[in-house]
Amino acid sequence: CRFGKLHVLLSNYEEKRKDGMNGTEFFLKKNKIPAKNGIVIEPSVFQGVFTLRIGCGGRLAYEVKTTGKEAHSSVPSKGINAIYKMQEVIQSIRSIKPAKAAVHGNKLEAEFSVNKISGGRATNIIPGECTATVERRIIPGEDIKKLRKRIEPKLKGSEYTITREQSPYLIDPKEKIVGSVRNIMKTVIGYEPKLKVTPARTDS
Repeated sequence: CRFGKLHVLLSNYEEKRKDGMNGTEFFLKKNKIPAKNGIVIEPSVFQGVFTLRIGCGGRLAYEVKTTGKEAHSSVPSKGINAIYKMQEVIQSIRSIKPAKAAVHGNKLEAEFSVNKISGGRATNIIPGECTATVERRIIPGEDIKKLRKRIEPKLKGSEYTITREQSPYLIDPKEKIVGSVRNIMKTVIGYEPKLKVTPARTDS
């Protein structure tokens, strides 16, 4: 190969290994390969047709915690319900308008969402703690710092930590690598794949 050595990796644990690394990270570190670029060959099939994905969304996620005061449910006035406090935070989050954009002909949308919630330790006790996960997918072209400035004031009255912060990416369709991969795919599958940009994260 005139471009140098070609390494092909068929990897188990492609999402996450027990030590926190995914398969590709483990392979590169174990073999001390100084890779700077790569082609993700995760199949991008939409409506039964192969596509070439040149961009994908980022991700901003929080763990949010509200604290109240436990009391027996027979005397609720002696307690402070942490779930009710979380309800106020959730309503505040829902006031943020969703984002919509068209990127290279792909219609994308994203909004902050509460995807998991947990609170209370017994059916007869006013909950003293409540936790929730809040997530926002990031459309290519959006700025994470600006999104943080929109969401964090809405988390007032809670404790929060960022659990995931990934930037979106978008490759210029005019890049040589895009044309090369597109031609290779056409040779293999028999048709020229459309370019796809999605708000979801790929194996990259």
